[in-house]
Amino acid sequence: MSVFEEQPRSATVKAFETCVLYEIDKDDFNEFLKAHPDIGVRILANIAGILCARIRGGNRDILKLTTALSIALSR
Repeated sequence: MSVFEEQPRSATVKAFETCVLYEIDKDDFNEFLKAHPDIGVRILANIAGILCARIRGGNRDILKLTTALSIALSR
C-alpha cells in the first residue's frame, strides 16, 4: 500500500521456507504502469474489488452492532 500512499509500510511477512522476494519502489512501479497500462487497469480493478468487499463486511458489522445496541437499549 505504500506504493499508493505516502505512508510507511503496514504489513510484515514471515516465510516458512526459503523464497525469493522482489521489492519495487513507488517510482519504479509508476514507470511500470506507464509502460503497461493494461496491467495497471487489472491491478486497480483487483484493489477496487478488495476494497468493496471490505466495505461490505464493515457495513455488515455496523448493522449487527447497531441492531444489538438497539435491542439492548430497548430492554
